[in-house]
Formats: sequence, C-alpha cells, structure tokens
Amino acid sequence: MSSCALFLQSFRSDHTTRSHPHRRRTPAIGSLDLSFLASARPSPVRNSRPRTSAAENARTGSGRSALVASTEQVHDGFVEEHVIATGLDEPDRGLLELSDQEAVALLRNHHFGRLAFAHESWPLILPVNYVYDDPQVVVRTGPGAKLDEMPFHAVAFEVDDMDPAGEWGWSVLIQGPAFDITDATDERSVRLRGLVLESVAPGTRVNWLTVTAVRLSARYFGPKPLTAAP
Repeated sequence: MSSCALFLQSFRSDHTTRSHPHRRRTPAIGSLDLSFLASARPSPVRNSRPRTSAAENARTGSGRSALVASTEQVHDGFVEEHVIATGLDEPDRGLLELSDQEAVALLRNHHFGRLAFAHESWPLILPVNYVYDDPQVVVRTGPGAKLDEMPFHAVAFEVDDMDPAGEWGWSVLIQGPAFDITDATDERSVRLRGLVLESVAPGTRVNWLTVTAVRLSARYFGPKPLTAAP
C-alpha cells in the first residue's frame, strides 16, 4: 500500500462527523477514495459578543452597507472609538456564493494565491504562484517550511481579488490534504510536474507539492466576477 493511501486511512480514523457550513467535494484521484475526508468537519465558529452598540451598528450598517472610518483614543485605560459611517441608505448587498464550476474557473484563471498550514505549532500563511488542475492546486517549492510541514497534512489554499474602492470582491477557499509529488511515478503526478508553472519570487524550486480540493467554497459581493477564460 502506498504512503498516500496509508495517510488517507489514518486521516479517516482520526476524525469524527461534525457540522460545517462549507460545501464538500469528494473527487476521485486514481484509485484513492477521498469520500471519507468529507466527514472531517470542524464546528462553526460563533461570536459570543453580540454586536448591539451604536458603534457596531454603524460599522455593519444594521443590515445596510456602510463605509466606516474610525479613530481610537485611550482615556483612563478605556478605548474610546469615534465612528463615522456613510452610505447607510444603500441596500445590503451581502455575500453571495459562487458555484463549484465558477470557483474552478477562477482558480484556473489566476496564478497567485496563499497557502495556510501549521508550522512549529503556529499557523503560517505564505504567498505562492500556482496552477490549478481540478481537483488539485500545484505549487513548486524548495527546502523550507512548506516542504517540511505540508505533506500528509490537511492544509488550506485561498485566492482572491477586490476593487480598491470596495465596490466588489471575491474569494475561493480550498481545504484538503497536501502531498509531495516530486518523486512520484504515477501517471497523474508525472503529468502535473509537466505543467507550466512560473514563480515570480527568485530562487530554485525543484520540489512539487499538491493540495487536493476536498472542500471548496467561494463567495463574492458586488458584480459577479468574470469566470470565462480570457
């Protein structure tokens, strides 16, 4: 049995079913069945502090869109916040979900994102150039944190874009296991290493890592992002 298959079996035994709001995908990769990874779902995080103050209502617009400028001053050990809100009469645009197909199109049309993983017991987020070959994010790297910590662990990958003026924005989030395919001999790994993957940052990168999209979610506000190939 391959080391990848052994890891996936271990991953299944170490997780229990819990509620989670994100959509889950169960892609088939060769002979590996990843369906059990869909059960590894953390409980949703809830904010225990109700947002009922005037400042918070101005910040969120009480259900309406708002552009907020705030300043803070400390008096006698307390933080005094001055909030100026504009645009409170605009309707609430909210965050909308994109379909899996639209999310995949955005992933394919962009080549700069962020990897998130645990390193020395701390969360670490690093920018990377990537290519997406559904259902896997492919990156090149060299010796360091990514190569040391990512393989055979659950990680996250995110790509986004936004209007500097705040009129629109979108993000795509992937969660799944990472693998080092540098020396893998299976047909898919060999093909992935043949993809064109340019890195902006200087340095030699001879190692190849993948992140499999077991969970995929995407959101946007404002005009829907263009997902058609350029």
